[in-house]
Amino acid sequence: SISARGSLLENLKASESELKELLNVSQVSVQAMQDSNASSAAVIAIHPADGHKCDRCWNYYSDDGPLHIRQYGPWPNVCGRCAEALNQMGYKSLQESHA
Repeated sequence: SISARGSLLENLKASESELKELLNVSQVSVQAMQDSNASSAAVIAIHPADGHKCDRCWNYYSDDGPLHIRQYGPWPNVCGRCAEALNQMGYKSLQESHA
């Protein structure tokens, strides 16, 4: 998580969706700095990501999110983003191959 204030906070908030890829992490959150007396413009805290890791892209996804980890074909732990990529490459999930 990144806590910031002023124009830095505004800039980070504007690019929050791209920060995950830029920083090569599974999750990023940006919020207003709570301590108005702090001398720094930003504080970064690092915590383990929520959820489970995708075996394909190694990103972590929350169990209740739309990209949660699931069984896909022979792969036991694939996120929704990778499942879509596998679909586009011509792979089928177990549910589709048994239909």
